[in-house]
Amino acid sequence: MNLLFRLSQDIDDFEDIEDTKSFFTNILPERDSNYFFHSKKIGDRLKKSDTIYFSYDGYIVAKAIFMGKKITNPDRDKSLNKLNTN
Repeated sequence: MNLLFRLSQDIDDFEDIEDTKSFFTNILPERDSNYFFHSKKIGDRLKKSDTIYFSYDGYIVAKAIFMGKKITNPDRDKSLNKLNTN
């Protein structure tokens, strides 16, 4: 399965297409190479070796291959759940 994430334009590091490309090229690999998403929206549909595309303003700015490992972050999940229920 291929998956497309449309990146919000009102998030730090995603202010324009160049900043967004820079995030995936320079910032993310320096952090830990993990990109988090809300798993309730994806469920168990994402399988190892699936391709994930990230788009910004209608352009594909990055591509990733899912390595098959899901990492949970209870604190982050709580804050996302609060945002989605308001």
